[in-house]
Amino acid sequence: MKAILIVEENLKSFQLAQKSLNTGVENYILYHAATGEQALDMMHMNKINLVITDITLPDTTGPKLLKIIRTRYPSAMRLLMSDKDKDEHALQCIETNLARMNIQKPFNQNTLVSNIEDMFKLQEALSNDNILFMINSLDRLPALPSIYAEINELIEDEADISLITGEIEKDHTLCLRLLRLVNSTFYGVKTASVKTAILNLGLVNIKNIILLENIFETLGFQHSDKEILWKHASSTNKLLVEIYKSLLKKPLSNLSLSAGLLHDIGKIVLIKNFPRTYEEVMKRVKNGGKDLRTAEKEQIKYCHEEVGAYLLNWWGIPNPIIETALFHHNPFASTELNRELVCAVHLADHYSWMLLDPSYSAPLVEEAFSFLGITEAQCEDLAIKNKKEFLS
Repeated sequence: MKAILIVEENLKSFQLAQKSLNTGVENYILYHAATGEQALDMMHMNKINLVITDITLPDTTGPKLLKIIRTRYPSAMRLLMSDKDKDEHALQCIETNLARMNIQKPFNQNTLVSNIEDMFKLQEALSNDNILFMINSLDRLPALPSIYAEINELIEDEADISLITGEIEKDHTLCLRLLRLVNSTFYGVKTASVKTAILNLGLVNIKNIILLENIFETLGFQHSDKEILWKHASSTNKLLVEIYKSLLKKPLSNLSLSAGLLHDIGKIVLIKNFPRTYEEVMKRVKNGGKDLRTAEKEQIKYCHEEVGAYLLNWWGIPNPIIETALFHHNPFASTELNRELVCAVHLADHYSWMLLDPSYSAPLVEEAFSFLGITEAQCEDLAIKNKKEFLS
């Protein structure tokens, strides 16, 4: 039975959450703490699977409490509660991996139950001992770069943008990559300033570009291989943003801005660790006999989605991006909370390969179009009309 600790001064909020959760399919053990100090005592005395804390507490703040819990009890999932759906402090906590989600008060009973069930569902999907064994046995495994952690800490501390710029400017290769990206036709910015690039791309995008660049460098990719994989990641991300802007008629959230950029990192890791085997995988796919995931499982035993999602989760990347890595070829296996994003990444991934090399393109799940309320013709038209910008 899963144990949930709710940290909330108002006992009525706890009682409402308790009533809501007891109506769900799962049975939970619920604990209550009114202060941060009480919460840490509860964590010490009990095995807690999930902590949900109010963003403001009598003796501390929710983010400060979660920072301690992340250090002492890293296996416990962490959520925030706030009075606003898009609370800036809560979003910052999600971006820096202090919290996985922000739950708005007062609780909607069905939403609360669904969100918590989705959290446990995703955790179970990522708790695969066989994948852990495989990843630990790899010869070349990228680590979270130190500059990523440093920038994350600066963001947590609400540091001035000039300090963040200073850290990034220490890495010449990274600076060139950021400037090249922001000066592309897609972003429409002409600048030689790293600070301007950061302001236009956004800190979430910057962090994930750092992560992807580090993966390529750590694994030692040759220029030609690196460029095709980078181009696919970049064009998938641009297509994703444009699907939201032009077809869904709404902006992509800051938290998900790099979902397309990181969706295929598992493939990058598998290609470098199993080069000859992966060539055989691609031969089977190109000959039309197998889809990519089936061929990967037959030849390597694991698919790139599982490996990528496990690594992103290990590094503490936000849940929406983890889900796009895990389910971008099977979008309706995702949680309800992130299904729209996963469907959009699924389409962006497909049309990116259609522009770059159709032989790599995975089969479309056609239900994704109806779920998003768009058509296949609209997506094809969007990709073809913007081909030059997407591939720049």
